[in-house]
Amino acid sequence: MRQTTAADLYQQFVALIDEACASKDVYAVPKAAAAAGMEGGETPHGLSQRWDYTFVDLLGQTLLVHARWWDQSQAFSIRPDMHVMSVELKAGDTIARHKRRYEE
Repeated sequence: MRQTTAADLYQQFVALIDEACASKDVYAVPKAAAAAGMEGGETPHGLSQRWDYTFVDLLGQTLLVHARWWDQSQAFSIRPDMHVMSVELKAGDTIARHKRRYEE
């Protein structure tokens, strides 16, 4: 039976992040990371949300998945929320990085 590698998951999360950005669903990313058995979760962060997940495969490659959103509004300036999702594949130095953002 073949073990899941960080590189396999990286490709899956690149597609997932593109789809989540198109459908404006930042919550799809942490849901998929948890379903994949990645370690991590939500970090309390005031009036915003942030999720950080990690996966290390048998080859020692590390996959980092991040999703977050925050309110960009300021006093007397109503602005849309910013949503950012990213995935990084590392083996020593970063091998690959994919990031998407949208406002809502």
